[in-house]
Amino acid sequence: MSQKIVTKGICSHCKKLVTRVSAHKHIKACFIESEKSVSSYLIKAVWPHKNPIYWLYVAVPLKSTLSKLDDFFREIWLECCGHLSLFNINNVLFSSYVEPNPYERTLELMTIKIENALSVGQKFAHEYDFGTTTELLLEVVDLIKSENKIQLLMRNEEPPFLCSCKAKASYIDSNEYTYWCEDCKSDDDDTYNLPLVNSPRTGFCGYCG
Repeated sequence: MSQKIVTKGICSHCKKLVTRVSAHKHIKACFIESEKSVSSYLIKAVWPHKNPIYWLYVAVPLKSTLSKLDDFFREIWLECCGHLSLFNINNVLFSSYVEPNPYERTLELMTIKIENALSVGQKFAHEYDFGTTTELLLEVVDLIKSENKIQLLMRNEEPPFLCSCKAKASYIDSNEYTYWCEDCKSDDDDTYNLPLVNSPRTGFCGYCG
């Protein structure tokens, strides 16, 4: 993705557009805890790692598990063909599936609770699909109060990719990673043309959102 794109985030509470730099501060001011709020980590996810186009902030209750967070990322950003996934936390790998092996234990299951796996300030990674891998860089940025469920607080707006004709693109060529509007898209290339969706998985492995 060679086009230089800067995206703002849409607050799920007030619907205001906020810059990525000010997102954390806005969330702290905008979301008010209730009597039913529970202790949660505020986790930031970005892709790619430098100058991220796709990013979000999510509240994750401490009593939730890594597997629930994996399910969340799959649902909102990643799931296409039921690929395997893992979290890398301090070089310990927590996998969505572990092959039983009595002689070697290199992977852990994602059943561990968030409070036992993470801490404020910790950076870690999530990988989906070990063929055409999408790797998210994650960071626990704060301890907050939120609903007793994993909750999306802010997500980037749809990136405004442009076709070569300078019109807004609607498709991505998954072979060349070029962008096309409806008028410029060649019907001969429909095998590779995929709809542009608001996800770091767009253009990979037939992902359509």
